[in-house]
Amino acid sequence: MANSSGADFSVAVLDARPGTSGAHGDGSYATASYATTDIVEADLVKADIVEAGARLAGAVVRGRLSAGGPR
Repeated sequence: MANSSGADFSVAVLDARPGTSGAHGDGSYATASYATTDIVEADLVKADIVEAGARLAGAVVRGRLSAGGPR
C-alpha cells in the first residue's frame, strides 16, 4: 500500500478462525472494534426510533386535544 500523502498510518488484520494476522506499519492508534461500533450504531438507531415514536405520540395527542377529543 503506497502512502503518497505523507500521513502516518498502520493497518492490521486478524482472521479469528485460524489466528492468521498481517500488519503494515508500526504506529499505535486508538481504534474501535467492529463489535464496539455495531453496539454504538444500534444505540443510535434505537435512540432515533424512540425519538420518532415520541414525536408521533405527541402529534397524536395534540391532534386529539385540538379536535376536542378525550383529555
